[in-house]
Amino acid sequence: MNWREAWKVMQKQRMRPLKILYEREFRAKFAEDYSEQAKYNNYEYGRKATEALSDVLDKDFEVLEIGSGPGTLTIPLAKKVKKIVAVESSETAVDYLKRNLKESQIENREIKDQFMRVRIRD
Repeated sequence: MNWREAWKVMQKQRMRPLKILYEREFRAKFAEDYSEQAKYNNYEYGRKATEALSDVLDKDFEVLEIGSGPGTLTIPLAKKVKKIVAVESSETAVDYLKRNLKESQIENREIKDQFMRVRIRD
């Protein structure tokens, strides 16, 4: 299996991230809907991506996922590796991620819910 080609196919199928600049309630509802969609289809995107990477994944891997959302990739991937560190900047998404990880009984994880702000000086 050509895992690089499989990964490219998966990337094309994935929903493009949206830049939402609406009110807080809208963002919260969007996060809830996105989480429910991921759970409804049993984390299909993440399962397919994990399957595509199966030739290179190892049970001893420790993985960093940036922008984990509600766990779309995090949950299926955590089942195949030693540990996963999920980084997410949205408080609401982190709440859903924690809930979904608990429901899925995933314990080999760490959640980083804050980014360091770095300023570049001229």
